[in-house]
Amino acid sequence: MGFSQAFKLAFKSLSGSKMRAFLTMLGIIIGVASVIAIVASIQGTTKLQRLQYEAMGANRIDVYAWGAKNKDWKDFEEYLDSLDEVAAWSPQSQYWDWQSDGVQYRSKKMDSNGSDSGYLQMYFVNEHYGECTSMSISAGRDISEADCKSRARVCVIGETLRKYFFGAMSPIGQNLRIGGKSFEIIGVYAGKYGGKLYLDGLADRAYVFVNKEYKGVIYRNDKKQCIDLHGLSGENDIDILVEAMGRVNYGPHLLDRKGVDQIRINYQVLSHWDIYTLPLDNIDKLRYTDTKGLDTPTFMRGTFKTTSRGDCFVHTAGLKKGYIFINGFCLGRYWDIGPQESLYIPGTILKDENEIVVLELENSLKTTVRIDDKHNIAGGKKKKFFFF
Repeated sequence: MGFSQAFKLAFKSLSGSKMRAFLTMLGIIIGVASVIAIVASIQGTTKLQRLQYEAMGANRIDVYAWGAKNKDWKDFEEYLDSLDEVAAWSPQSQYWDWQSDGVQYRSKKMDSNGSDSGYLQMYFVNEHYGECTSMSISAGRDISEADCKSRARVCVIGETLRKYFFGAMSPIGQNLRIGGKSFEIIGVYAGKYGGKLYLDGLADRAYVFVNKEYKGVIYRNDKKQCIDLHGLSGENDIDILVEAMGRVNYGPHLLDRKGVDQIRINYQVLSHWDIYTLPLDNIDKLRYTDTKGLDTPTFMRGTFKTTSRGDCFVHTAGLKKGYIFINGFCLGRYWDIGPQESLYIPGTILKDENEIVVLELENSLKTTVRIDDKHNIAGGKKKKFFFF
């Protein structure tokens, strides 16, 4: 039997039992989709757990155990105290709210099984818990050794509980009811978070700053499209400077939009951004201040004199990446990856007194440039470039 005959026979069989064929195909589609969904869910959970462990740091060890506290636990605690290599240790025994009493302040309550206001977790710890988890106190004090020895009914709460129960009011000295018992609030842990900052759909290059501190650069051609951010607490300012590096003018990517589609930390999307453009068609309105010691993109201004009106070149060796302007005219971009290490200056834009402005994006320490009539390709050396 030939292929065409087999195809016709199969098609005839399917046409004769349309409902059975439809149900068979539907079952196959549902089965394949279920397998894809399960695999995607497992991969997502695995990646989330890996990110959580990365955020813990390289010098922390978690030991998990179950059962009532007995002599073995006491021996283990004494063993930890005897080790010089252990800087600090703390139990993290979860309080199981079997009766679902949650946490209550006056008439307001938060359930322990999660709510719109947040997910509640309660632990019994010792005086070293903050040090072990790198948690910092934003108000009040941490649990002390005296609190543990006297079994004082005190607690330290997180930012979620503080905002939910107290708002702008100080919670220190107030009492929460946990499991039907009253605990005095002695401190508040600053909110802590971290992970990897992703710029989805970046075009083309972005410089990332957290609280005005430079954290790194992300480029659309890089294999790694994220920056590690760890140990953040409280409220933080994230600034991202996105550079457009030209547009694709051929093929299927002609619609080359610039900017960022989505910004997230791990899987949490960040929203409510303030967006500003930085047009460079008129740099006369720039205000210059002293930026020594700041690791930020910088406009640098200088002057030079010339009696000639001939064409010349400004050399960019020592600079990293940015733009150069002569008398308000943009000469072009420079980048230390080469091969070009000078920019052409047409003689028609020169005056007796000339102003040069350099926008250095990657904080080069060089503050001088050289101008002459020699063009510089690859530092004056012949280099081989291969194109594929």
